[in-house]
Amino acid sequence: MEIGTIITVVVIVVIALAFIQYYSASRKRRRRFKEKK
Repeated sequence: MEIGTIITVVVIVVIALAFIQYYSASRKRRRRFKEKK
């Protein structure tokens, strides 16, 4: 594989993981508040 291709794949994966973590974190916060109450 070319270096450029590897970098592109890594960047896409990092952005996707960051988006998933942020999205799941916002959901978990809502669930945690409901569970605590």
